[in-house]
Amino acid sequence: MLKYRPHSEKILSNGYLGPKLITLTFLALLFILPFATFWPGTSGGFLLDDHDNLKYLQQHGGVKNLDTLRLFVFEGISGPTGRPVSLLSFLIDGQTWPTDPYPFKRTNILIHAFNGLLIFAVVFKLFQLIGRTSSSALTIAFLGAAIWTIHPLHTSTTLYVIQRMTELVAFFTLIAIWCYLHGRQKLISTPGPAYLWMSGGIITFGILAVLSKENGVLLPLYILIIEFTLFRQLPRPDHWRYWATPMLILPSLLLLAYLGYSIDGHTSKFAHRDFSLYERLLSEPRALFDYLWKIIFPVHTPSLYFDDFQKSTALLSPITTLLSSFALLAGLIASLVFNKRYPIISFAVLWFLGGHILESSVLSLELYFEHRNYLPMLGIIIAVAYYAEKLVRLNSKVFIGGATVLISTLAIITWQHSNTWGDNTKLIALLAEKQPNSARAQINHSVETFKAVGGDSAMEQLIKTKERFPDSLGIAILHTDVICQNNQLTKDIYLQLIEQAKTLRIDPYTNNSLSQRIDNVHDKNCKQVRDNGVLSLTNALLKNKATPENKNR
Repeated sequence: MLKYRPHSEKILSNGYLGPKLITLTFLALLFILPFATFWPGTSGGFLLDDHDNLKYLQQHGGVKNLDTLRLFVFEGISGPTGRPVSLLSFLIDGQTWPTDPYPFKRTNILIHAFNGLLIFAVVFKLFQLIGRTSSSALTIAFLGAAIWTIHPLHTSTTLYVIQRMTELVAFFTLIAIWCYLHGRQKLISTPGPAYLWMSGGIITFGILAVLSKENGVLLPLYILIIEFTLFRQLPRPDHWRYWATPMLILPSLLLLAYLGYSIDGHTSKFAHRDFSLYERLLSEPRALFDYLWKIIFPVHTPSLYFDDFQKSTALLSPITTLLSSFALLAGLIASLVFNKRYPIISFAVLWFLGGHILESSVLSLELYFEHRNYLPMLGIIIAVAYYAEKLVRLNSKVFIGGATVLISTLAIITWQHSNTWGDNTKLIALLAEKQPNSARAQINHSVETFKAVGGDSAMEQLIKTKERFPDSLGIAILHTDVICQNNQLTKDIYLQLIEQAKTLRIDPYTNNSLSQRIDNVHDKNCKQVRDNGVLSLTNALLKNKATPENKNR
């Protein structure tokens, strides 16, 4: 069991505030901080996948009765479950499309604020259970929750509307963990109610978490990590193992089995990616260490685009692949071997890695996204708060001053990022400048330029993008679409596009570009192409030599 040293008593006992008032003050600050730091971003617009997921609000004339509610909520496209809980939450802010993005972003900040409060509650109870007094647990819980809540890395999760799915899965996972901890606290004295709390929390909120986003299946693994590290020396009755086997161990083993099963048929699953399963597995250790760098040194501008993240093609290409893989394996082994001696560090490492096991392993997802750290980064931050609290024993004034400077610095950085995210044109232009090798950044800059200042500037930008990415079919379609909207499309240019559709690489932008082309033809924004022209382009795509079914023809 972690040993308690009563050094944080200096902070909470020397003042005039009682424990309850101190707790209420901490909770009020935690609730206010995210609104103070993220609020400038509420003036921004919808981005990227927001359109693809929320545009279904326009079907059937909007969500206006039970039938249209059912169609929208239960026909989601974001994952295997359809994520109906997340889709249902969007109806709080809008029932038609297009709609105002402001209420969606406001609700995202509200959910994020509640997640900060839940983290405070979870961490407080966690450290109470391992023997820290209320004052010590309060100090660690507040510092950890404050750092997590206003961390700049959360900008792209909180202000990117569709990432409410990430917020909600964390919300329900944290409630379930709190229920487990509450039951765990009563396990020795009153096992009956304890198991009800533990089982009810995991089943009820675990299901809601999964129906928000598939990451909810990580809940049993998170709890096992707590038991293996922080609770290693806490007493457990013999019957606990009979409960833990079906509730925690078996679901975690099934998750690992699913990941192993997902390797089967990986060639076809990765056909739409520009990397293989092998390259993804090589690349993810580098991605994880890049995440760690951003968690510890959050000075970068949070991005939307990560298609320029360099893939690893071999252990030495780039050399950081070997170094990251070795460091990752060494960290994992050390956390397992020395978890009794260094439980906090072991917990931080295993929580971080466990939180990434689904999205950073064998599934055919994109290589990199910042929002994947939303809950996994909590382990690192708890470790920082725990060791920072030890400074109180040495000098309480140094601790208070250091914590104030740290929280203030993070708040200022996040506030500055939020100001940028409050202006779509400014944000997209900045990211396009910083990420010249991101096709997605350059495409969206061209689209945003077209909306803001017209076709000539957008065309100039798009030509540069097309030259930089000559093998991208999505960019070629978009380029032709902009020409058409400028009334400059000729028959030869369109026939050339149809030929390119048979040979160029079908990338992640092809579907969006083709969908936009169809919409513009339907809405008469591209009057020079008719329905039969779109059909010809679609038929050419079916003959594309890059698709798996045509490669061997």
